[in-house]
Amino acid sequence: MNETTWTVLAEGHGYFILGRQQQITPASRPHPALRRIAIEPVLDEQRRETGSFKLEIDFVVDGDDTPDGEVGNLARDLLDGTLAMLAFSTGYPCTLTKTPSVRRPGSVEGVYRQLFFVEPLPLEPFGAGVVGPPPLLNEVILGQSLTDEQHMLLGWYRASLETKDYLESCTALLAALEPLANHFPCDKTRTETCRKCGDERVLAAGMAQRVESFLTTQGGLRVEDARAILDMRNKMAHGRMARTAEQRQAVAGLRRSLLSAVARGLRTWLGVDHGGTPPEPHGGFSYSDAVLAVDYTVPAENGGVRRE
Repeated sequence: MNETTWTVLAEGHGYFILGRQQQITPASRPHPALRRIAIEPVLDEQRRETGSFKLEIDFVVDGDDTPDGEVGNLARDLLDGTLAMLAFSTGYPCTLTKTPSVRRPGSVEGVYRQLFFVEPLPLEPFGAGVVGPPPLLNEVILGQSLTDEQHMLLGWYRASLETKDYLESCTALLAALEPLANHFPCDKTRTETCRKCGDERVLAAGMAQRVESFLTTQGGLRVEDARAILDMRNKMAHGRMARTAEQRQAVAGLRRSLLSAVARGLRTWLGVDHGGTPPEPHGGFSYSDAVLAVDYTVPAENGGVRRE
């Protein structure tokens, strides 16, 4: 079967010196689809490195009709893996400064196919005909005397809203979930069987039972959703959750349910108005599962015309 070569185009910022453009064609590839990695430093007016860089990653897929979603997922995984290796090699974070895209030559010379990772619309300024943000609710909480634990859980809740990564958002929410569940009653029990004599005894609820009870009673979730969140919690805690595009998409719905449950529990615990389900943060999750596909020719100044 024929292979089609796609190229990830990304721009980022790190904390390392390149000196020149680096071309890496791995002999032993970290991924079978990977063919080439090119890193080019961005220079200032004095031709000094700024810490920013341009990144290209060539990879192949089978055939010319692979669905855009599959190409986008593979591109994300290769890009994330490359950034992770750069971060490990330097000891500093490597962050994207521009939404990445993926491009390949089309079947006609000079025509390209490009996938853009779609960003959410920015928050519009207040003004005529524009719906602004909701009014500040529960402003009374600003004057409350909170415990250290309450401050801690509000900090994790805030962290879950600020990150653009579904998995990182879930990690922050799970950090708040267990201590929050301990502040609510749980009528569940568990049975333990003695290995020596076979006798059974009834024990108070364990942490898993307390969390499930909290999610279904205080959080308003279905039992199957609560158990899916518990399964995600266990996989994260034991290092069995891969940071792949497919996994991020799988936890997207759970993240929404988990956010709503933690918000409801915090509001009940703090004694403030429940309000509605928290909205998705503007500007969040720009590196999402949506792609915009565009076919275009070379720029008009080079004799071509853009086609969308």
